[in-house]
Amino acid sequence: MDRPEWSVEVEAKRVGGRWWFLVAGTGEGVVPVDEVEQAPAVLAGILAREVE
Repeated sequence: MDRPEWSVEVEAKRVGGRWWFLVAGTGEGVVPVDEVEQAPAVLAGILAREVE
């Protein structure tokens, strides 16, 4: 079975004095920019939620 193409658009925005990666359009917080190493796991969870 072919896997669907998954993607999520992310933007950076200053929130409460700290830069965050946010899901574009929804503003859902992903991770602070200085904790970028955690972003792949968080984004995978967001994508998995979208296809359920």
